[in-house]
Amino acid sequence: MFDLESAVKHHGTFIFGSPESSIGINKDGDSYDYSFNTETGRVSYDKDIDNTYLVYLNNTYTEKIEKRRLTLEQLTKWFYDLSDEYFNENVKNIALEENI
Repeated sequence: MFDLESAVKHHGTFIFGSPESSIGINKDGDSYDYSFNTETGRVSYDKDIDNTYLVYLNNTYTEKIEKRRLTLEQLTKWFYDLSDEYFNENVKNIALEENI
């Protein structure tokens, strides 16, 4: 079960920054996965050349992967507010991307 309160406290200790991707290899050759869990599902992302993010949500409720384009500000706010309420009010209404 997802513990929203603990996850929000944990994320509050980080500076989200302006990452290139949630998954990759760092300069030391170590792999990393900065995808994050929300009440709605697991979120991963890739920065595009226009500095927006193609965001993939593996939705727990629908069991589908939803792709949306978010700004850094939208993605950062979601990183710090992991609730279904935030998703439903701020992310869900952003148009889904077609398969790329």
